[in-house]
Amino acid sequence: MDKGREKRKKLMVGGRRKGPVPRPLSFYLVIDFEATCEEASSNDSTNGASYPCEIIEFPCIALCAYTLQVVGEFHTYVRPLIQPQLSPFCRRLTGIAQKEVTGAPDIHEAVLRFSTWVDETLHVPDPRAIAVVCDGPCDIGKFLHTHILRDGLKVPKYLRRWCDVRQLYRSVLGQSPRGSLRDIVESLGLPFVGRQHSGLDDARNIANVVVALKGRGGEIVLHGALP
Repeated sequence: MDKGREKRKKLMVGGRRKGPVPRPLSFYLVIDFEATCEEASSNDSTNGASYPCEIIEFPCIALCAYTLQVVGEFHTYVRPLIQPQLSPFCRRLTGIAQKEVTGAPDIHEAVLRFSTWVDETLHVPDPRAIAVVCDGPCDIGKFLHTHILRDGLKVPKYLRRWCDVRQLYRSVLGQSPRGSLRDIVESLGLPFVGRQHSGLDDARNIANVVVALKGRGGEIVLHGALP
C-alpha cells in the first residue's frame, strides 16, 4: 500500500484538504494600549495616518482559557522617544502624568519585560496556545505595528495576532456593539470598573466582557494578524 497516498486521503474531507487540527488555547492575554495623542480640530490631520503614535501604557490581564480566572496582571508605562512630552490633551484623556512616562522603560524594554512576565507567569511551551484579545484592531494593527515598522521593534509571535472583542460580541449577540467600551460593558449588564482610557482599567473591563461572552457560548478566534 502507498502509505503516503493513504495519508493524503485521510487529510481530505468533502473534496477539500483538511487543515491541521486547531491547537487548544490555554490563555487569553487581554491588552489595551494607551498612546500619545493630540486634540484634533476639524482643520488639521492630527492623529491621522502621519501622526507618530507611541505607546505610553502597556497593560495586560492574563485569563486562564479553561477557568476564565485571572492568573496575572502586567503593567508598565512606556517612555515615548519621538515626542517625550505628553500633550495636555493626552494627559487629560489617559490620566497619565508626565513623570510616569519620563522614568519608564522605552518600548523595546517594555516588550522584553512583558515577554519575560509571560514566560514566568504562564509557563506555556507553545506560544500558539496564547491568544491576545483587544478592543478593536488598533492596539496591535496600528499602535504596535507602527513601532515594529518604524522602530524595528521585535515582538513575540503571539503579539502579532489578535481576537477583536467587538467581533466576538457580534458573533454571540448577532449585532455589532455600538459606542465606547463602557457602552459594551453596560450592554452586558456589567459595571464599568475604574476610569475610561486608563489602559489597565480598560483591560480589566475587556477581560470582564470576554468572560461574559464566553459564558454565553462565545468562542475565541483570531480576527487579525500582522504580515
